[in-house]
Amino acid sequence: MSVEICVLMSTYNGEKYLAEQIESILAQKDVNVSLLVRDDASSDKTCELLMDYNRQGKLNWYAGNNLGAARSFWDLIKKAPDSTYYAFSDQDDVWDTDKLISAIHQIKKLNNKKPILYFSNKTLVNKDGKALHKKDEYVRGVTLNYSLLKGFASGCTMVFNKALYNELIKYEPQTMTMHDSWILKVAGAVGTVIYDKTPHIFYRQHGNNTVGNQTRIKQFKRYIKNITYYSHDTMRSDMAWQLLTIYGKQMRPRDRKYCVLLANIRKSFYSRMHLFFSGYLKTQHPADIFFFKIFILLGWL
Repeated sequence: MSVEICVLMSTYNGEKYLAEQIESILAQKDVNVSLLVRDDASSDKTCELLMDYNRQGKLNWYAGNNLGAARSFWDLIKKAPDSTYYAFSDQDDVWDTDKLISAIHQIKKLNNKKPILYFSNKTLVNKDGKALHKKDEYVRGVTLNYSLLKGFASGCTMVFNKALYNELIKYEPQTMTMHDSWILKVAGAVGTVIYDKTPHIFYRQHGNNTVGNQTRIKQFKRYIKNITYYSHDTMRSDMAWQLLTIYGKQMRPRDRKYCVLLANIRKSFYSRMHLFFSGYLKTQHPADIFFFKIFILLGWL
């Protein structure tokens, strides 16, 4: 019998590529897919397309107010039906037919009763689906201290088990950069994170978010924008506080100590100095350390 998996998709004015993505989800092999879609107040023909698929019995969907991607996906999490596994989908990619079953096989190798999150590499393609020369980032580590500083897992590649889902629905984060960033932190705090360097998804680059076609100047500007998430709504120290409040008792001692230091960074000189000189500070790219150490001294994390 095929394994049950619920795929959660948020749409917004996605009519151009949506059908191709839906078809690639429905074509997944060796799994029983249920697709739940939330439309985030589209003004194009996205809803008409979703209604057509719904009439064919291929998906369920509902419309809501414009919440933005992070909160739209979180609303899907709250409304998701019971399933053995869960996955997220963007509206404009294309999946390999083995994307979901490959993830499930890797999760099953571990203790499936404990929270497990899987994510993978991606094949970057242009708006026409042709592969770009630029490769996606290679992930160097999946520990909690990495994820608290900088998100590195794309939600569209994530698959997780029921045990992690049960942890997620305990609490809706008040401070959250993106849904996938928060889920990565929760999984790092209370469970296991698996990274698959083999891509199983064609990740479409188009419009203003095109990574593959950006000049070096645009890439640098994007890098600075990503690394300087220290506004009130995305403060890393706030997310650390939330993790401690909800999951502190379940965390490994070293992770809990790191979270305490990060959570107190804005009001504790000791915490700033300890983080500045300790070996806790790690990211995917060594160059990030320079910026983060400045932010630590300023209390901007």
